[in-house]
Amino acid sequence: MEELRPAHRREKLPLYDIVVTIANQLVYHAGEINQMLSIYRGEAWEEGEEVEENNVSTEGHRVVPPWRAEK
Repeated sequence: MEELRPAHRREKLPLYDIVVTIANQLVYHAGEINQMLSIYRGEAWEEGEEVEENNVSTEGHRVVPPWRAEK
């Protein structure tokens, strides 16, 4: 696990670091897919729902996304 192996951009890293990096990427993208599925299913962005993204609260900023606006 500590032996240096070829990685991206011609660098060499321990196998442990390569596996952890790949696992983090898979978890991150799975979260993105889950978010898109929630929006598609109508389970996200409920009217009046308060959300927090990147530690910035949306409380008091009830802006409906353009794709949710009534037509």
